[in-house]
Amino acid sequence: MTPARDRRGFALLAALALLVAISMVALELATAGRARRLAAANALEHAAASAAAQAGVEDVRARLVRLLWDAQGAGAAQRVVDPWAGAHGLRIGATPVGDYRYDVAVADAGASLDLNRVAEPELRRMLATLRVDAARADRLAQAIADWRDGDDLRRARGAERADYLAAGSPALPRNAPFASVGELRGVAGMSDVLLEELRPYLRVVGTGRVNLNAAPAPVLVALPGMGEEAASHVLRLRRQGRRVTDLGRLALELSAGARRRMLDELPALGAATSISAREMMVTSVARDANGVERARVEALVVMDAGARVAWRRVSP
Repeated sequence: MTPARDRRGFALLAALALLVAISMVALELATAGRARRLAAANALEHAAASAAAQAGVEDVRARLVRLLWDAQGAGAAQRVVDPWAGAHGLRIGATPVGDYRYDVAVADAGASLDLNRVAEPELRRMLATLRVDAARADRLAQAIADWRDGDDLRRARGAERADYLAAGSPALPRNAPFASVGELRGVAGMSDVLLEELRPYLRVVGTGRVNLNAAPAPVLVALPGMGEEAASHVLRLRRQGRRVTDLGRLALELSAGARRRMLDELPALGAATSISAREMMVTSVARDANGVERARVEALVVMDAGARVAWRRVSP
């Protein structure tokens, strides 16, 4: 091969190599650009879905404000004792916002127990109402208390970090308050079935006070000084359209034994309860045109100087 032909051959190879390199760079840039475009599109979609779910929370907040205004504007004869009572169980369905629709559920936060405040005896009583046998209820109550306390000192029938490590558990105790009710899944002795049974009766936000005029039986029975007779009587009053307005009066309507039990615990019961709705849990879910959930917002709206969103969590 002559030098001229050699040079042309090398030039051709160099040109081909350069073309391959340019093609690879272009492909890499195109791939990176596509990834960025997809990331940007996903971020925009998530923002839009989150905004739709947030709109559901604001819809509820506006309704709660209106209920307060109506109550304040009513005359003495029509004065509303519990303005937010009617909001418990409220559902707002399929309200369009842009490309999404929000569905909202509202519940009185006082209809549940605060998982981070409820004491071991109260946990045992609540578990008993869900037909959990006494031995398992005791173990669970102690394991829950061990999970949320700030030390590694194990209760007699509880569980601490060493126990979870020995069992090969994927979750370890926080030694801090529960961040969510779902975190109970990691507690020793807990099952998915029992967790779903417990979920409606527990929360991790708010003051922790229980509304006697909204709480279901498992929550009422757990309260200090209540017991099954007092809880059944409260539920009977509710079915009759009557309200608990005074704990002392409620105690007088019970049998001697149940009355004595309530009066002995009256200070603790009064500190743990209320007789009206003052904190509302709002769950707003944004769905796309196919009904697929794209964003969820949970919020706590409290009755103070109006209706203030005191806590909010957006997921995913």
